Amino acid sequence: MTDEGEYGKMRGAHVDRSCVARSVLQASLFFLIFVALNTVQIRAQVSSGESGSAAQSGAPSNGDYKLKRGDNEFGVWGAGSFDAPTLIGNTAYRPTAMLGLRYGRVVGTTDWATFAYVVDVIPVQVVFDQEDGRGARRNVYGVGVNYGGLKMSFLRRSRVKPFAGISGGLIAYSRPVPLEGRKLNFTYSLDAGLDIFTGKKRALTVGYKFYHVSNAFTGKTNIGTNDNMINIGFSFFR
Repeated sequence: MTDEGEYGKMRGAHVDRSCVARSVLQASLFFLIFVALNTVQIRAQVSSGESGSAAQSGAPSNGDYKLKRGDNEFGVWGAGSFDAPTLIGNTAYRPTAMLGLRYGRVVGTTDWATFAYVVDVIPVQVVFDQEDGRGARRNVYGVGVNYGGLKMSFLRRSRVKPFAGISGGLIAYSRPVPLEGRKLNFTYSLDAGLDIFTGKKRALTVGYKFYHVSNAFTGKTNIGTNDNMINIGFSFFR
């Protein structure tokens, strides 16, 4: 436990790290958008030269993989961590894995991008080998929901669609995470990766997830945890 002075210093350091993190994340998002826009221009030039020959040969066009406003996504995914940075959180690394069920709905489109609202239910998350306060290490289990998710996909007509996303929610654990924290915590995640369509209405997902957990200063101490995670999933659309 920490007194009020130590907690105030911890909170100030946390806010400073959060400001730096937000700046880095905003710059990364702008970079992704810049790269996507330039990629779209290049692909549009190539596609205009190939459209005539594709029509003559009867080959399917990239438009077959285009999602439209009102389309629904139903998916399942799994994620596991390989590192835990301390830019925002400040606890020792513990491996983490989770299973997610996704519902998404396309709420807007442009010629080159798709915008979707997504909800992820997490029926199980496992934090491996966390200390239990008595010198032993045990797994901690959690269940949660990310209810505030936005996903932006690029290259709307392409079979391979890069994406970037952000989401927030709640997670409830069987024991406090971290040890000095609480059972009920707030989460947010940043996602980037590729949706690889294997058919007109189904896709494999491979991506990266930055996953942050903390109690948002609702407890006496707020020692957050972070995870760099690899994310793999499958979705179908209708």
